[in-house]
Amino acid sequence: MKNGRYDIDGDRIYASVFEYDTVTPDEMKWESHLEYIDLHVPLMGEEYIFWAPVEELTSIVDYNPDNDCEFYKGEYRQILNAKVGLCIFFFPADGHKVKCHLHGSDHVKKVVIKIKTT
Repeated sequence: MKNGRYDIDGDRIYASVFEYDTVTPDEMKWESHLEYIDLHVPLMGEEYIFWAPVEELTSIVDYNPDNDCEFYKGEYRQILNAKVGLCIFFFPADGHKVKCHLHGSDHVKKVVIKIKTT
């Protein structure tokens, strides 16, 4: 799959394919989404995704409906090892910090399927 957006059911369900090199956790912000559920499907490489309930995080950039995103700071509750063969769902109550590495950068390709909540 090439990088970019793939419509599945218009704006109700669509997929975005991304490629990037992972960075240290300090370089990324926590995020959450209200309008869409995220389904992360790694296609290549390995990343670590930090997770915490939104209620335990502190908002640093208010929710923006244009990009369905709010940004936070805070401490993680769990670290998820996202690698090929796994699928990870993030619901609106799930704060997540993506694109991270713990032991050195890796090149990642993944698809994120966005599923409208309403």
